[in-house]
Amino acid sequence: MKRPYDSADADDIQKVDGDDSCNSDCQGNGRDESEDSVGDEDIRLFEDEGDDEDILEDDCRTAIDSEIAQHAIAKFICFDKMTPHVESYYFRDFIASLNPSLTLDSNTTKKDCLKIFEEAKLKAKRTLNNMGRLIALSVDVLTCYKNWNASYDFMCLSTHFIDDSWKFRKWILRFRRYDMWRSDFIDAAILKSLDDWNLEGKVYSLTSRNIDACEETVESIKSKLKEKNRLPLDSRLFSVSCCAEMFGSTAQDAFQEISTIISKLEKLHWSRSESMWHITNSKLKNALEMETLGKFNSEDTRRDYDVPSADEWEKVRIVYRLVENAHNVAKQVFETRHSTANKFLYNLQELRANLILEATSSVSFASCVAKIMLRRLDKYIKETFLVLAIASVMDPRCKMQYIEYISRKFEDIDGIFPSGAVLEAVRTIYADYVSHGIEMDNSEGTSNLKTEEGNPINDKEEQFQIFPGGQEYSEFVQSNNQSKKSDLDSYLEEPVLPWDENFNVLLWWKSEAPKYPNVSKIARDFLAIPISVATSHDAYYYLENRPPDHHVITSGAEMMNALMCCRSWKSGLKIDFEF
Repeated sequence: MKRPYDSADADDIQKVDGDDSCNSDCQGNGRDESEDSVGDEDIRLFEDEGDDEDILEDDCRTAIDSEIAQHAIAKFICFDKMTPHVESYYFRDFIASLNPSLTLDSNTTKKDCLKIFEEAKLKAKRTLNNMGRLIALSVDVLTCYKNWNASYDFMCLSTHFIDDSWKFRKWILRFRRYDMWRSDFIDAAILKSLDDWNLEGKVYSLTSRNIDACEETVESIKSKLKEKNRLPLDSRLFSVSCCAEMFGSTAQDAFQEISTIISKLEKLHWSRSESMWHITNSKLKNALEMETLGKFNSEDTRRDYDVPSADEWEKVRIVYRLVENAHNVAKQVFETRHSTANKFLYNLQELRANLILEATSSVSFASCVAKIMLRRLDKYIKETFLVLAIASVMDPRCKMQYIEYISRKFEDIDGIFPSGAVLEAVRTIYADYVSHGIEMDNSEGTSNLKTEEGNPINDKEEQFQIFPGGQEYSEFVQSNNQSKKSDLDSYLEEPVLPWDENFNVLLWWKSEAPKYPNVSKIARDFLAIPISVATSHDAYYYLENRPPDHHVITSGAEMMNALMCCRSWKSGLKIDFEF
C-alpha cells in the first residue's frame, strides 16, 4: 500500500538540537544586515540639501518597520498555519512587493518564532495553572511514512478542558519525535511534560489508543500521578480507551470477512487500498453500483479479471450495509468541532441496537459478521461505561433516567455497572468536589457585596458581620442551609429536558451553572474528557497512525514543537506581543 510521503527525499530526516526530527529547510542564507544600513558617505551626498536629519529619521523608521514586519511574519507562521520555510522564491518575491527593504532571514525568523512560543507558553501555563478545576489528557502518535522500509513517529500530548466561557479547548503541550528504542518513552515523556507545565496535580484522565500506550504504560503514569493528585474514584476513571480506534477495528473486522473479495475488487476497480475505513466502504458502494449497472459483465473484463460471483457480491452488500451503519453513528460523534463526552453513550447504544438486530438475521453470513462487530463494541462499552455514563448524567436530557433505561439494555454484558452503582459513583465524585472545595470560577461565584467603604466582601462570615448579631445569625443560616437539598439532588430531581438533536450542552451549563455551582464543576470536567484522541476525518484511520503536517515536521525539533503548540493555543488564548 502506498504510504503518505513516499516521495520524500532520503535526507528529509536528521537530528536537530539534540532531538530527533525531520530535516529543516530553514537554513540561513540571509543577507548581511550591513547591506541595509546607511553609511556616512551616503549621508554626505545630501549635505548640501540640508536633509541629514530627515534621512536618518526615515532610515531609522525603515529599520523599525522592517523589524516589526519580521515579527509579524513570525506570528503569522506560529498561529496561522503558514509554512515555516521563508526561503521560498515566490514568498520572498511577495514580501519584496510589499516592502522592498525587508530582507527575510530563516534563522532570524526561527528565533522570532521561538521567542513568540516561549511568551505564549508562559501565558498558556498561567491559564492552566490558575484554573480551579482538573484537566484531561490525550496522547496520540502520528507517523511520517518515507517509504516501505522507513517511517518516523511523533508523539502529541494534548490537554482538554472547558474554559471560563464554557468553550471546549484542546491545547497541545508537547510534540516531539518518538524514540522507538525506549520502552518507557511514552510514560517518561508525558511525566516530564507535566512536570514542565506544573500540572501533575491537576490531571484526572488519560485517553490513548491501545497501540500507542499499552496497559503497563498507563499504569506507570497513573501510579506516578496518584502520588501528587487525587484521581476520582480511586483512579478507576483514569484510563480512557480511544473510541476512534474501536470504530476502526470494528470496520476492519468486517472487511476481514471479505478480504479475498476486496483483493479482487482492488485489481478490478480500485487503484490502491485505503488507510481510512470509511473510504474503503465508499469504494465498496461504488463497486456495488457498477455491478448493478453491469459494468463488470463484458467478456473482456471476465477474461482479464477474477470478477466476484453473485454470492460474493451479496457478501459485499452485507458488509457495506453493516459498516455504513457504523459510519452513520461515527459521524454523529466525530464530525463535530468538539465531541463532548455526553454524546457517546446514546450513539453507541444506537449502533449496538442495530448490530443486535442484524445478529438475529436469517442470513448466516450477515449474522456472523454482526456478531463479530458486536463483540468488539461490547468490549469497548464495558471498558468505558462508567466514564460515558457519568458524562451522560451531566446531560440534562439524560440524567439518571437514561442510565436506568440503558442499564437494562446492557444486562447481557458482564461487568457493566448497574444504574445504582453509577448513581453512587456520581455522589462520591460530588462529595469529593465539595470536600476539596474546588474554587468557583470568578464568572460564577464572585460576590457583589461591598462594605460601606466600597470594598468587596467575599468571605461568608464577613458578610454576616455587617448584620446585627452577625455570628449567631451566621450559625443559624448555615444550619438551615445544611438541611436543604444539595444542588446535585436538585439537578437530578428536576425533569429531563425534551430531546433536541441540536442541543448544546455547554451553552446550557453556562447559563445554569450559578443554579448548580458544584454540579457544574463536575460537568465542566467530565464533559471535557476526550473519548477519542482524534475527531473529524482523522478519526476514520484504521489502526495506522495518521500523518503529521509535512511542513511542520521538516522545520526542526524546536520549531515543530513550537508550531504545533502555538497553533492549538490560538483558540482561547489572547496573545498580545510588543516588540
